[in-house]
Amino acid sequence: MTLTTLCVHDQRDIGVAAGVAGSARSLISTVATTIYSVVLTARLQHTIPSEVPPALISAGLPAASVSDFITALSTGNTAALEKIEGFTPIILEAGQMAYKWANSQAYQTVFLTSIAISGLATLSALFIPRNLDHLMTMEVTSTLHTRKSTKTVGMA
Repeated sequence: MTLTTLCVHDQRDIGVAAGVAGSARSLISTVATTIYSVVLTARLQHTIPSEVPPALISAGLPAASVSDFITALSTGNTAALEKIEGFTPIILEAGQMAYKWANSQAYQTVFLTSIAISGLATLSALFIPRNLDHLMTMEVTSTLHTRKSTKTVGMA
């Protein structure tokens, strides 16, 4: 943000430059958050069904109860978990471990996506001007005060 305001050629454009930079920053953040959310959701839709049901079934949960278990586990509803047919603490532990593993795999994909986005940001940084010395002058486009005031404002 600071560099953007220093790069303008006319000081009257500082406000516009800062506003455009702030808007661009907000837009990029929104796009990146959307991408991360979509990637995470898509990966969870793949990893949870591939990891959790086999772990639950191998721990002894009946196949008919798997979908109810996953729903209750993903919402954190422990009361609903305890009402599921075939529920035991061992099954709960197996389901939680498989669910955590599925989530960690999905977040790994989000991490790899962030590497790609960071690479694009690094490449974009190469286009930032290197030498700003010619813009660091004593020239002021607009003066706020032309003479010193002798009045004291707000004193009682």
